[in-house]
Amino acid sequence: TKNEMVFENRINERCYPASITKLITALVTLKYMDVDDVIVVGDELNMVEPLSSRCDIRRGEKYKLKDILYGLLLPSGGDAAYTIAVNCARKVAKNPHMGYVAAKNYFVSLMNSYMKSIGATGTHCVNPHGYPVDGHYSTVHDLLLVARRVLKNDVLRSITSTRYKYVTALTGQGHSWSTTNSLICNGYYYYSPYSHGMKTGTVDDNYTGIISAATKEGRTIITVVIGTPSYNARYDATHKLYNTYL
Repeated sequence: TKNEMVFENRINERCYPASITKLITALVTLKYMDVDDVIVVGDELNMVEPLSSRCDIRRGEKYKLKDILYGLLLPSGGDAAYTIAVNCARKVAKNPHMGYVAAKNYFVSLMNSYMKSIGATGTHCVNPHGYPVDGHYSTVHDLLLVARRVLKNDVLRSITSTRYKYVTALTGQGHSWSTTNSLICNGYYYYSPYSHGMKTGTVDDNYTGIISAATKEGRTIITVVIGTPSYNARYDATHKLYNTYL
């Protein structure tokens, strides 16, 4: 198989990845943790921004990493992003008592190191979820490198192609999580039978994005659409790419 760029436009220009950042968080976490590692929800929830998307996990709940990744990547939980980041940082630093702010900062340093290691030199992360703040940016080029690695990761490929998941915490609580990605929702206007993932990102109504993957007759394409002026526009642009190149 050969990798080729079939269309590009301003791929090295800085952009706001928004919640697409959560794919980086997932990749970094799976580099250092096992899918069966236990993730404990704690006071890092204090950091969740008021307008952040959430998967509504609560302090004291415990999850297998694989299960909470659904909360990160389907409803795009900013709360899950902080919890995963803090737990991962404490494991890597071998310091289970590290404060949650220090742990978040430690994890962000792991994110930035990881991105450099895969050749994504146009990216700088400030947080694990992509909530738009100064200094948190990426490029289409770099997000494409991320998408390729997600596709090659069996766990993440499966999770990001899932429409709905009911998860039970190790502590007994149940959560129903649905994807924000209309491309994989059969019956929705923007559904594509060829699409299998991957992640949406939204700064506001005037700046939206989506990374997707689609396969038809053995040919797989990855699309990265960033900076579209509405929710519908990101899907329109993606379908246009599908229709032209798939």
